[in-house]
Amino acid sequence: MAQEEIKKVKKLLSYSNLTAKSHASTYRANVVICSTDNGEQCQKAQWHTGLLIFQDTNQNKQVDSNEKIILYEKTKLKYGTLDWRGTLSSPHITFMAKHDGLPIGSNGSFFYCSFHNLSNKRIVLSKMGHIRIEDSKNC
Repeated sequence: MAQEEIKKVKKLLSYSNLTAKSHASTYRANVVICSTDNGEQCQKAQWHTGLLIFQDTNQNKQVDSNEKIILYEKTKLKYGTLDWRGTLSSPHITFMAKHDGLPIGSNGSFFYCSFHNLSNKRIVLSKMGHIRIEDSKNC
């Protein structure tokens, strides 16, 4: 079950990245990925509970009533934790319309840390919006 959770997290983060990048580029809109525990607003350090992708019209990094939620996904992790460590200590990722949907200034890494004796994972988001997955000793 713990190994399946790691696979699920890797697929979810890859899919979420692709969805946000594609939406920002196609609709020429800023798109934010943030953690959430309720699917309605961003909350810091809740990646283990869920993630939210939304169109951020006014660039305040919060979901407002006139802004479209693109995706809400419950993570509900049981066998590990998930944390985002990005540039400028930002708790979210922004894909910018003016940069063709790239996460300029929002690159960093997700860290999945297993509660069991499995290898920890680092899911790296590059400046070009590409995902790379590697084993990690840091948690």
